[in-house]
Amino acid sequence: MAVVPAKLPAGFTPRIALAFQTVQPHLERVTRGILDFANQSGGWHLSLNPEGAAVTLESLQSWDGDGILAMIETQEQADIACKLSIPVVNLSARLPQTTLPSVSSDNWAIGKSAAEHLLERGFRRCGFYGLANVWYSEERFRGFKETIEAAGGHVSALITQSSLGSERPWDWDRASLENWLRSLNPHTGVMAVHDYRAQLLLETARRMGRIVPDEIAVIGVNNDPVACDGSIPALSSVPQDGYQIGQQAAELLTSLLTTPQIQTQQIHIAPLKVHARKSTETFGVDDPVLRSVLQEIEARLHVSFGVDELAAKVGFSRRWLEQLFSKHLLISPHLYIVRRRVWAARQILTEEHAIKPAALARRCGFPSTRSLKAALSQIP
Repeated sequence: MAVVPAKLPAGFTPRIALAFQTVQPHLERVTRGILDFANQSGGWHLSLNPEGAAVTLESLQSWDGDGILAMIETQEQADIACKLSIPVVNLSARLPQTTLPSVSSDNWAIGKSAAEHLLERGFRRCGFYGLANVWYSEERFRGFKETIEAAGGHVSALITQSSLGSERPWDWDRASLENWLRSLNPHTGVMAVHDYRAQLLLETARRMGRIVPDEIAVIGVNNDPVACDGSIPALSSVPQDGYQIGQQAAELLTSLLTTPQIQTQQIHIAPLKVHARKSTETFGVDDPVLRSVLQEIEARLHVSFGVDELAAKVGFSRRWLEQLFSKHLLISPHLYIVRRRVWAARQILTEEHAIKPAALARRCGFPSTRSLKAALSQIP
């Protein structure tokens, strides 16, 4: 649901508390969205912890400010927020739907996005590494599982307890993770609930001698630069649109400041495109002939070619190729090639925003900018 635009009274500069860790990479983008909205609206007085730590809701119970943007992660925090005399907008999806106005990611769509990335790479055997009693994990799992199963695939899951708020060490469940990884067949694609769990998965797989991505491909969530670029191999990830979350949350809080009685809203923001890295740079198929054909496609993505030329290059008939792709990937060779070109183009666009359409078309093997634009609009 779209936020109702609102303007604050002339001369009124609200005092707003940011009750969350603004220095976390994902939340830095949320904070930037909030700040840009506030500046465009005439400015806010922001209240932060003078020592740099997160402001807690408990500490704000007697605060005389105007509004709060907070990460509500426990029922106790939710109860406190509901009792405050000033509006609170929740930025967390850790708890199930609450009566608090909230802005967070569409976590079902995050799971769907990760699943589609793995499906594009040919994976039908998949896994999900998630957290128990955490609503955003449940939603990501649901979106992931439903999308994989709709494509004829299967999902194995390991759901563990979160270490947040616990005295247990962060890697207390390594034995269960190792056992689960042993149970996964080669050429399995795994989604972890977030990048830090994905990084733990990568480390554990490497200690066990399981090769990433050839045996197990891994994708996380948040696109945290330290976790993703600091992993071996570099971690593919689904970025949340933190900036848009911040913008929408700031606008919703403004609406509540001007019209306190408006209906409680739950706003879910779609994720950004997957940022692919080495951890999913493989093919999730067992057939050695198909794997060699897919490798040939990858090597020639920058060249304009069709299915007939591909068939001649690999030494098989077009009909045989179409049967092979239909059996293992459930799509035609032509559609697979177009999807891979579109995926490559989108990846380049995330890294080179100023690239010209003609140059992008050439680098991805499209014969013209018109065919590139048509493919970008038609392929989800």
